Amino acid sequence: MLYYDVDGNGVIDVIDPILDVATTGPNGLYLFDNLPPGTYLAKAEEQQVPAPPSSAVSGTLGVMVSTTGTEAPVNLAAGQAYLAADFGFIEAAEVKGSVFHDVDSNGVKSPSEPGLPSITVVLTGTDINNNPVSLVYTTTATGAYEFIVPPGTYTITYDTADPQIPADLTAETTPTQPAGQPPRGPGIDRPRLWPRQSGQGR
Repeated sequence: MLYYDVDGNGVIDVIDPILDVATTGPNGLYLFDNLPPGTYLAKAEEQQVPAPPSSAVSGTLGVMVSTTGTEAPVNLAAGQAYLAADFGFIEAAEVKGSVFHDVDSNGVKSPSEPGLPSITVVLTGTDINNNPVSLVYTTTATGAYEFIVPPGTYTITYDTADPQIPADLTAETTPTQPAGQPPRGPGIDRPRLWPRQSGQGR
């Protein structure tokens, strides 16, 4: 999509009208021509980019993430042609897991162990292009969390002092249980990273 950047700030705002929409050809090229001088913004809709033919889910929408950003500011002078408003995408990876009450303290979530809702989980790391990535997710009613990210190297953390964790589950490293009983504490399910394909689960 091509927007006119009314205030010239390089960001799509509510005041910026859509001037035109183009669809890429077989080689990925697109073109907006016969434009007057001015400030513009080209935008690629991430959720409209299909998975490539080499993917196991070729043609599927909603599985690609940007490697370049999805907006490109363009400042055109009279008679100028700008041919570098390019957008890169890669098939996304998915990180899933859960924060739960680890009743038996074995580090593995059992079906009977309840999840902890409303816990803030943080993903940090770098993608395959060494770009820093930092995302935050609040666990669902079942304690589940999910991140959709470019392939890369990431760390998942959560704060044991989170006020949403019940007070009696914070004794994981300094147990105060009666002798012979295991410490009670929250656990975090081991996250796994895989290409985001339909039909996969933890």
